[in-house]
Amino acid sequence: MPTIISTGSTTARSYGYLAGGAPVIIYNTFTGFSNPINLPTAVSSASFGGFAYSPTLGRYAVAYAQRSSWSTDAVTWAASNNSAAGPNLAIQTMIWNSVTNQFVAFGCDASNTHSFFITSTDGASWSLQTYFATTDAFSPVKVIFNPSSNTYVVAGTSVYSGTNGYMKVATSTNGGATWTIVQLSNTNNNNIYQGFDYSPSTTAKYVITSNYQSGPWTAYWSSTDGITWPAGTSGTALGVVGNYRAQDVLWMPAYNQWMMMTYANSTGYAYFYLSTDGQTFTGPTQQTGPTTYYGRVISTLKGEVVAFAGTSTGFGYSKFNGTNFSSTTTFTTISLSPQGLWPLPYVNTPTGNVIALISDNSGNGRSYLFTSY
Repeated sequence: MPTIISTGSTTARSYGYLAGGAPVIIYNTFTGFSNPINLPTAVSSASFGGFAYSPTLGRYAVAYAQRSSWSTDAVTWAASNNSAAGPNLAIQTMIWNSVTNQFVAFGCDASNTHSFFITSTDGASWSLQTYFATTDAFSPVKVIFNPSSNTYVVAGTSVYSGTNGYMKVATSTNGGATWTIVQLSNTNNNNIYQGFDYSPSTTAKYVITSNYQSGPWTAYWSSTDGITWPAGTSGTALGVVGNYRAQDVLWMPAYNQWMMMTYANSTGYAYFYLSTDGQTFTGPTQQTGPTTYYGRVISTLKGEVVAFAGTSTGFGYSKFNGTNFSSTTTFTTISLSPQGLWPLPYVNTPTGNVIALISDNSGNGRSYLFTSY
């Protein structure tokens, strides 16, 4: 019988399910990932653009480059017709919206002159819903849908000349018919977006983190509605952490805390910060276990938190225990650059399984599928 840690609400991630949702029982049952499955060449990619699962359809959808595919088992894939929505559209983030019963995706065209919003009822054929103006062009890297307010919130980086590299957030409260786009305070072309998540429980409902490459440091912002993002003193970001670069941010319902994953600029070692309100973070705490680099964190539907990271010998993962992480389990069979974990698309299935896609950066263009067990 699994150990019950607590009860809570499902959290928000861009790769597979919604913010809000019915209460779930959180179990301490995650034991690891199976050995990777080599994906077919047709789906292999140096950079996945999105990954989502529909429990209604029992179907997966994945995007890569300017293509997309769908599957019923995440192993055998069929090509999708996203070109029906428009030519040269590169999907960069995707979710399944269980309220509207459709896959929802955002991205940029090949020339980086227009952002777009497209939908699909089956993952096989896509329809264009919104084509953003050139001046509003940004590279969307994550979308969250909040059903309690019928709000889409999309975070990304501007690709429009003059504001290239600035952090932007697009919000819609009417299903994507109209959008409000804001630029976050104290961002410039040295910013690199690194994390975005949602909490139904804290003062800050949405939190975004980014790197300042000229710092180096981590900056973060929080918002109660996804539209207004208060600045800190003197118009800066809400919070700044020196000498550590952001990698990810995650709401952890099992622990009623936010986690902001970073790495030390001087060593690359993984460190994390914690927050109960999404506005003030404490830390850093170095991730335990073998030396780990450039960590990404995910949350299972059972509330467990798992960090993926590069290690001194390859690629691995470790599980959060409420204080720190367990020793890292390493897959030495994968030739993976420690920085090759972004965007780390993954989905949670109704059975509690986590399926994650990892790109092999050894130059052979292969990608891998991991399934939890």
